[in-house]
Amino acid sequence: RRKTGTEVGFLFFFCDEFKGFKLGNEEFVNRLYKTFMGREADKAGVEFWVNQIEVQGVSRESVVEQFAGCPEFADICAASGIIAA
Repeated sequence: RRKTGTEVGFLFFFCDEFKGFKLGNEEFVNRLYKTFMGREADKAGVEFWVNQIEVQGVSRESVVEQFAGCPEFADICAASGIIAA
């Protein structure tokens, strides 16, 4: 069975090598925007997601899951012949 785009995203963002970068929450969110939305993050978006992680206690895994469910990621996957979820 082929992995979905979401599964590959999880494998990438939570592999030991990537975790070894020890990114702060802001840089982590910036990378999510580039990966799952294909664009640079906007300031308000970064502030929202960093707040979710740091203040609301939302896990990084949950944030990745939410990014993976966005329409932009579905479009990126479809354009590449990848099943998003």
